[in-house]
Amino acid sequence: MHRLFEEIEEDSAISPVLEEEPSPAASASDAKTPAGHVSEEYGSSRSEQILRFQKSERMLHWSIAVPFMACYATGMVLMLFYNLHSPGISRQVLSWFHRIGGAALIFFPVLTILRHWRDYRIHLYNTKHAWHWAPDDLKWLVLMIPAAVSRRITTPEQGKFNAAEKLNFLMVLCTCPLFIATGLLIWMPERVVLFWLVHVGMALVATPLMLGHIYMALVNPGTRLGLSGMISGYVDRHWAAHHYRRWYRENFEGDARDTGESKQAFSQCRQKAIVVVRFVTTHRFRTDRPAGVLIQAVSAGQGKTGGIGGNGAGG
Repeated sequence: MHRLFEEIEEDSAISPVLEEEPSPAASASDAKTPAGHVSEEYGSSRSEQILRFQKSERMLHWSIAVPFMACYATGMVLMLFYNLHSPGISRQVLSWFHRIGGAALIFFPVLTILRHWRDYRIHLYNTKHAWHWAPDDLKWLVLMIPAAVSRRITTPEQGKFNAAEKLNFLMVLCTCPLFIATGLLIWMPERVVLFWLVHVGMALVATPLMLGHIYMALVNPGTRLGLSGMISGYVDRHWAAHHYRRWYRENFEGDARDTGESKQAFSQCRQKAIVVVRFVTTHRFRTDRPAGVLIQAVSAGQGKTGGIGGNGAGG
């Protein structure tokens, strides 16, 4: 035993290893999505990041958003700066861009769903969640603007989507098929004016919801952090807990609690190891000393350290 303690004392590499801070826990990689699928694994640098949207959700979002915005921009230019019979090559070019965008709005979402068909339960869950409305959703809409002005006013807890996002989800879900249908029927000369009015009318109805969605995603400081969820899939854990409290609690709060308990257990083991090494490196044992001396030293040393950052472990 005496020789063993001397080897430990001479090994200068032991103490720095024990003094290092533990790497961030990766237990959050076991977090599950509401649809029951195991989420993507988090890297050690993502200890404060959680997976909000799977790849299939992000791909479906952009497969709708990009063609829709192309159709909206070209359609507004055609309506505001050209009349129905205005000649010119520029109008023809814009008209063809508008039609290409409409075709993309038909095929891109379908191709995305077919490519990620195994995640169909996630899309069904999102659709069901958007159609499910509770009194808290209506209260959230009423308090949305006052809560943005005064911190004394708080909005009710929300699930995966808040009430405004549900409205935007339903707007896209209901108007996209009608946009496609009326866009195709506009080519029929019999009732072109009627279909054109319906087509433009839906665009005007969708405008405030679309602009509000863009503002919240790109401009508003409190919510634009969520844009990363539609790019990388990950969002800040604390941000998600604040804005989507019920969704966070149902899917990630247990993982955060397990991570904290794991860190606490690691801290306790680390503290004991530091006490043992400090005692061993500062006392030369003889084989005739009882083993209880070491146990008493460990017990006394724990009281002196007072934790990892105490006097005994602080170095």
